[in-house]
Amino acid sequence: MAQHDDQADHQARALDALLPHAPRLGWSRAALEAGLADLGLPRAEAGLLFGPGPFRLIEAWARLNDRRMTAAAAEADFEGLRTPGRVRAVVELRLGLLAPHKQALRSAVGLLATPFGLPSAWRIEARTVDAIWKAAGDASSDFSRHSKRAILAAIHTATLAYWLRNDGTSIEEAMAFFDRRLAMLPKKRKRASSTVSEAA
Repeated sequence: MAQHDDQADHQARALDALLPHAPRLGWSRAALEAGLADLGLPRAEAGLLFGPGPFRLIEAWARLNDRRMTAAAAEADFEGLRTPGRVRAVVELRLGLLAPHKQALRSAVGLLATPFGLPSAWRIEARTVDAIWKAAGDASSDFSRHSKRAILAAIHTATLAYWLRNDGTSIEEAMAFFDRRLAMLPKKRKRASSTVSEAA
């Protein structure tokens, strides 16, 4: 267990060191090697830490962000908030953790949007929305668990795209966008229900 923790810590340090280089070098072995050099570590370690290809790097970073978000949420004060409010707070907290690395995140999202990146994108979003719900205290295991995560995935993805659209978009503006998308859900459900009733 200790060896696994040491490996995870080593990977986290390497990913953190990679981030300043990702905007220029992309999510590449060259960026990872540059980060390792900043840490005073052998560049040869780049091939041993994550395996080949940029998507393994991006997925590893996404998992690291999920863990850090979960840890930060555990320390946050959500007293008085119902589950939807806690979900919103966790999303905002996550954006705060990502804000210093917006350029690196934009580069990662660009790669994930390619045909080769879509499988990784789906896995990342599924893990992240599950982590957000769990960090917010949701422990459901029935069908609603899947529907809630599907809804959050759509809103979270759109919010992230809005936030990354330009560097001037603040977290507050992104969360206002999140709120607007969330507010549209009851209207969409009502329209869908009306359509079904008319078809019947």
